[in-house]
Amino acid sequence: MEGDAFEKQASYQLWHLLYSFEGDNTPTGSGNLIQKLMINYGFEKEYATILSNISFQPDYGSLSTKAIRKILPYLKEGNEFSVACTLAGYKHSKNSLTKEEKDKKVLKNKLDILPKNSLRNPVVEKILNQMINVVNTAIDTYGKPDEIRIELARELKKSAKEREELTSVVAKNTIEHEKYRAILQKDFGLNHISRNDIIRYKLYLELEHNGYKTLYSNSYIEPNKLFSKEFDIEHIIPQSRLFDDSFSNKTLESRSINIEKANETAYDYINAKQGDKGLKDYITRIEDLYKAFKISKTKYNKLKMSGSEIPSDFIARDLRDTQYIAKKAKSILEELVKDVVSTSGMVTDRLRQDWQLIDVMQELNWDKYNKLGLTEIIENREGHKIKRIKDWTKRNDHRHHAMDALTIAFTKRSHIQYFK
Repeated sequence: MEGDAFEKQASYQLWHLLYSFEGDNTPTGSGNLIQKLMINYGFEKEYATILSNISFQPDYGSLSTKAIRKILPYLKEGNEFSVACTLAGYKHSKNSLTKEEKDKKVLKNKLDILPKNSLRNPVVEKILNQMINVVNTAIDTYGKPDEIRIELARELKKSAKEREELTSVVAKNTIEHEKYRAILQKDFGLNHISRNDIIRYKLYLELEHNGYKTLYSNSYIEPNKLFSKEFDIEHIIPQSRLFDDSFSNKTLESRSINIEKANETAYDYINAKQGDKGLKDYITRIEDLYKAFKISKTKYNKLKMSGSEIPSDFIARDLRDTQYIAKKAKSILEELVKDVVSTSGMVTDRLRQDWQLIDVMQELNWDKYNKLGLTEIIENREGHKIKRIKDWTKRNDHRHHAMDALTIAFTKRSHIQYFK
């Protein structure tokens, strides 16, 4: 399959949705993915649930689409993956060197900075050179390591200022969400309030200037139906086309319209279903909200975006960069030490929970959140009373990066194999 046709296949985009989905690690978050699988790909709930529980192994995202195109025909012939890789001219294992070959390999004492434009991708070069500088500084300070364990973190792309701003936003949102939690308990009678419930309420407040009417069908949302199955949290630009689960890509809409909209952008759907008059009214509604400072510039732009304006190479480029960084990072580090052990976020998350490091983070933050009135005592299933911080997420404390690094450092091959 030539050109971009491979990346545009529904099966390819389905894989990328499963591989990159970052919903909450809760039944609500899982439900979001189940809904996307049902709406975007037509799976029955039973099968969508099975697919949503798939956990990819660390190396599942390591092949480029070029490699997949070469290997796939041999897999279709009935060959095992390792045989198909060999027939396509690829080594099945990245760690394919024998022990003897590893022992004979000449290793560097320090890593060399990548020359400018050597990879023809300035973003990738910057990320890898940051890694090289950190490793070289560690060598100068503590000596050369015998083994390196890695997990490619998305936060690596953020600057110190961006991380600081993110921490500030998270703290502000935590206080704001607690206010909303009280409103939902008092005015809507909700007892067990999820993060999704709060997002739904915030989207509802955005529509106040439009008389609490949805943006696509202009349907009034009665307060007693806000948390019913009649209305969905809808992605303005479908995630299968732009993997964006941010607040700026969400709005409320009736479930029937959400299903009917399917894989179209909001703009294209309105244009196709309601014609020039409907589109003009829709544009007026979103412009009024934007001028009244009820929606952000980012959301306004997404509401006006047609499918043709979505960067055509967004999915493929994002996937290729992530794959290439992971592959290149490991390749560079293997020039320094014999053994480089890579792990996945799934393993790190599981070990962090099993080793109760999340509890440690809450203990470190307890006094601060307790003074703000953001703590509570709950009773678990065994009847034990447990103290916890309300609406807690590890991102409330930037030290979670250090916590993750420690988890990865103590992750052994046996742990990785156990979770496979």
